[in-house]
Amino acid sequence: MPVSASPISYEDVREAMDKALNSPRGILIKKYIGDPKRANIFRQRVYHYRRQARADNMKIYPVGHRLHPEEDIAWSIYDPLEVDILKDGTILITPRNGNSLLIEEL
Repeated sequence: MPVSASPISYEDVREAMDKALNSPRGILIKKYIGDPKRANIFRQRVYHYRRQARADNMKIYPVGHRLHPEEDIAWSIYDPLEVDILKDGTILITPRNGNSLLIEEL
């Protein structure tokens, strides 16, 4: 089944991503506990929404803007978020940053 192209069908995704952006450690979505297949569909919708946001940013912002830095490259404000599915179907959306990598200097 193809994913919808309508922005209205992604309101739940946008809401979750906005909450994750505003949370220092991210969010948990427990709606899909016990149903990893549905959790995976939600994650696919997140990826599609993020890809659509990049395409929209290429149309909205001029080349050189931070969301459209080069002619054929655009970014989404949601790009720093990582989406994981735990074994029970819980979705974890967390900010991806250097602090989460546990980097040690030699």
